[in-house]
Amino acid sequence: MRKCKVIITLMICAVLIFCFVFQGSAYQYISYSFSPDNSMTFSDNSGAYIASADGVRLYIEKVAPDSFSRTLTLPYSISSYRISRDTASAVCIDTLNHQTVLYYYDVYSDVLDSFSLAQTTGRTDVGYALNRNGLYLCDSNQPNVINRYSYSGRQEYYYEFSSSVSCITQDLSGNAYAVSNNTLYRLDPNNITIFSGNSVYHYVHFLSDDILIDYSGNVFSLSSGVTQLFSAQNCGCIGCSNGSSIYLAEGNTVYCYKDSVKTESCQLNGTVIDLSCIDNNIWAFTSENGIRANCLSEDDFTSINPSSNSGGYGSGGNSASDDTYGISSDTYRIDYDNMVIYDIPSGTTISTFKDNVSYDGYTLAFYQDGSSRYSGYLSTAMNADFTSNSVTSFAISVNGELTGEGNVNSKDRNALMDYLLGSWNFSGAYLYAADINCDGDINLLDTVLICRLTDN
Repeated sequence: MRKCKVIITLMICAVLIFCFVFQGSAYQYISYSFSPDNSMTFSDNSGAYIASADGVRLYIEKVAPDSFSRTLTLPYSISSYRISRDTASAVCIDTLNHQTVLYYYDVYSDVLDSFSLAQTTGRTDVGYALNRNGLYLCDSNQPNVINRYSYSGRQEYYYEFSSSVSCITQDLSGNAYAVSNNTLYRLDPNNITIFSGNSVYHYVHFLSDDILIDYSGNVFSLSSGVTQLFSAQNCGCIGCSNGSSIYLAEGNTVYCYKDSVKTESCQLNGTVIDLSCIDNNIWAFTSENGIRANCLSEDDFTSINPSSNSGGYGSGGNSASDDTYGISSDTYRIDYDNMVIYDIPSGTTISTFKDNVSYDGYTLAFYQDGSSRYSGYLSTAMNADFTSNSVTSFAISVNGELTGEGNVNSKDRNALMDYLLGSWNFSGAYLYAADINCDGDINLLDTVLICRLTDN
């Protein structure tokens, strides 16, 4: 029933977008029949793909540079899948023999192969990586451990972290990375490389081999540690890079950033859910009654006035003129009119929050349902009380956290579905939490983003 509700909601939203948005854009597109609720897009410097899993079947559509489609039927249900470096892979669980099986398919040789692990393992909710060195998979029983397996299924190496792993990913060349405790690590063959510098939050996506973006929309360079270049808080970890230009999506618009400033834009007919750069063209995947692949060239972008760049929800500002209390943040957004601190990534701890907020002259205490909180994860509707001569209280809003439990899971996703169906309502800090990309509207893109938080 819940699955039907999700599918119906997304189809209604996609149809409304398709029917009511102006259809006269100049860009060229290729249309695909995948539904946005169960399809994923993948890209690196070898190509761009759309894929979908249905039980034991994995459907693959290559978009560029050469198009083709495949359907793989596997013996076991697929728990996670990805495509990288012309290889489609799927993690399956063989419940009868209590083991994990990895299937990997070479796109060009049309060869499907597999290997089994000795036990049922694999925390696939944080993703996994696959390269020439093997399979990198987080341990279900040890969330702070990543095991690397050879293509014979033998455990060759393990990487241990002080905190739980929140993300496993790859750059465009296939190098494997992990995020733990807001720190980026590269998983080398026999050791871990720690990247010092700025913190990254939750899920990260590589725009090139040395440029990446995290879930909060912070764009970083890896040329010298992790160095933040700029923040585009409405993009929801969607972007790509082409030379010195960075392309990020906000709703149905693709923006080009040069020297960390928005310089050009291209408006599409549907909500952008992913971007790829292939052969100097920008491929924008949009949800328009299915997933549509739009091939954009330089001629499709128009210049914009950089001074007009702004964003936010509510007051949306963190500028000194808005800061009437001496409380500010370069990481989170603060609505001083409605007394809400928002755009806080899920999994943010009280300690991390304190490090990212300036409140000189105040003491800071946290309360939830009338009880003091001293540690652990932030949750929506928790109060942050800043005390000097008097108490200044802000409500906390965590992206996608809609139940007040402190983590984002299927309950939050279902609450957002109910809201879009009109059977549930949000108020106060929960409105900010439901508007995950902070564009001032709770819509289809927010459902795509909350699915990323709960399924990856």
